[in-house]
Amino acid sequence: MDQGRLKDPAKIGARAGRAMAKNHGQRYFNWKTDSRGGFRFSEDPGKMEAELSREGRYILCTEDPQITPQQAVEVYKELATVEDGFRDLKDVIDMRPVWHKTDPRVQAHIFVATLALFLKRTLQHHLEAAGVELTATQALEALKSISVTELDVNGQARQVVSPPGPDGWRVIKALGIRDLRPPQVSSLPGPKHAETGR
Repeated sequence: MDQGRLKDPAKIGARAGRAMAKNHGQRYFNWKTDSRGGFRFSEDPGKMEAELSREGRYILCTEDPQITPQQAVEVYKELATVEDGFRDLKDVIDMRPVWHKTDPRVQAHIFVATLALFLKRTLQHHLEAAGVELTATQALEALKSISVTELDVNGQARQVVSPPGPDGWRVIKALGIRDLRPPQVSSLPGPKHAETGR
């Protein structure tokens, strides 16, 4: 391209470098500028051949010389499971970025995230034990159709539970849940005071 708003070769090169890095273009293309502000890019046959040979494959690096390739893959998958758990947590409660200012809040955040991961792994265990071919993420999605509506019937509050779809019922069965109605929370008794005699 010979025409453009940028004429300084350094600025053209900086912008091209950012664009290449953002879209991984450096894997496939070469580019250069000239003193007149011209810009050229072309496909690099060597880079293209190397990328095609690795396309669709993961390359895992580890600093542990004792670990086997199979163990490296297992550890990587475990990491992916942890990351999926955190993503599920943020999705379920619509968590936005939170900047904590005190140590107790940081600890509470980590505790909630760890608890969410534990619950997800437990759900996955029950699904596998019951032969339900769903991931924990898919199971949580299937359960989203369940909702509770409170109706006023002749002055009395009644709760109506909408049932899940086929996948949701499979998840419910795998978890051993037989009643979809939410538990009724009774009024908590007030504090008891010790009687004092006179």
